[in-house]
Amino acid sequence: MVDRPYFTCAEAMGTAPLEIFSLEAQRHLLTVSNTLDLTSEVRNVMNEVPSWLPIAAETLNISAALKDYILVPVISMPSDLPNRNQQGFPFKALTGWCVDAGCPMYRTWVGKPTFLEHDNKDPSKAKGIILSSMMRRIPNTAGDIWKVIKLLAFDRNRDPDLANKILTREMNSYSMGAFAKDYQCTVCGEMLSKTPQQNGCEHVRFGQPNYKLYNGKIAYHAVADPIGFETSAVTSPAYYSAKEMDFFTI
Repeated sequence: MVDRPYFTCAEAMGTAPLEIFSLEAQRHLLTVSNTLDLTSEVRNVMNEVPSWLPIAAETLNISAALKDYILVPVISMPSDLPNRNQQGFPFKALTGWCVDAGCPMYRTWVGKPTFLEHDNKDPSKAKGIILSSMMRRIPNTAGDIWKVIKLLAFDRNRDPDLANKILTREMNSYSMGAFAKDYQCTVCGEMLSKTPQQNGCEHVRFGQPNYKLYNGKIAYHAVADPIGFETSAVTSPAYYSAKEMDFFTI
């Protein structure tokens, strides 16, 4: 197993939540935009998840029945763009093979728990589970930018108040959690772990975002060898664009 000492977050915006028990009546909500139709992915989830959800439910202390969940398609972090913490996920890292999980990195969130505000130390405090994770290109963007899309499930019986806030869109921001082996400066390539006191290089300091340009290239910490850990419903996103749906759905 690879040692991944760094916990990193990247925020996201939820689209219209759905009640799984009445999914057929809400199928129109699966077409998020003219470039994003989640119908086939949700169909696959409905066929595959019942075989492993009861096993996960025992550990996470959540319902074993899909009908007890609300489903939230969440459009997560864009590739190769830094968040407000000056950290970003390169496309190469997101699509690389994760040996520990036996799948592409962007799929390492599948089967991981959902929480509230990253209260993630105890798996039995889970509010639900992540049913699927996929990548889609963001059209009409310079630099070939992609987005990670997850299907989050929240157990309405576990936390009725949270489920109601999600259904009414009172709470509509989310934050993924991942562990990373290291961070790399996008300008000089210096690994954070190799810098004095692990504080960063001359271009970017850990925990001190400045977004300076060097020869037209923005400096930030690119996540190295990440693996998905959880996704939480949150009140404060780290990507400003997580509050701007047009950025993700064009």
